[in-house]
Amino acid sequence: DAPGADAPAASAARISMVRVVAAFAADPRYCDMLRITIQPLVAMVAQAGTKGVLPHAARALTSLSHSEPNRDALREAGAQRRMAELLLHAESGVQASAVQCVANLGVDATDAKAFMDAGWHLALIQLLSAPAVEVQGAAAAVLGNLSAVPEFRVALMADGALRPILELLQAAELPARTAA
Repeated sequence: DAPGADAPAASAARISMVRVVAAFAADPRYCDMLRITIQPLVAMVAQAGTKGVLPHAARALTSLSHSEPNRDALREAGAQRRMAELLLHAESGVQASAVQCVANLGVDATDAKAFMDAGWHLALIQLLSAPAVEVQGAAAAVLGNLSAVPEFRVALMADGALRPILELLQAAELPARTAA
């Protein structure tokens, strides 16, 4: 056997296992039991070479963030920063998981400078126009929390957030309107 011949099989197995974890994490009956997977999942989203694994790991972290007892463990593991970094990811499914996780973990005024410096607020502005109402609502909630800082509000206006926010206020869907 050639060196590395097992790499594709190992990669496929890893993707399958993370997919299983994501499926179990989405079920409230198992979510809290899966707290032990938080550290490895955060490490997976931090690694550049986890392309096939990334959507499933991001989805699993988002599912785990729905449980209040998991949120502190996620924050301590660095999930909030890692998921905020994924707001800039090219794949819309990864972005959707990222914004929902960041919204679940909560951000506040102390996070505004990091969001502006990294350009994450630009991705949040774009997600205000996402096709999924849940994504729009999560993006609006995160932006709303960060808007306690006057400089952040100025940056939002300068970067074109007003129009999508006003559009959300007129949206028929209650969650998007409420978040805006």
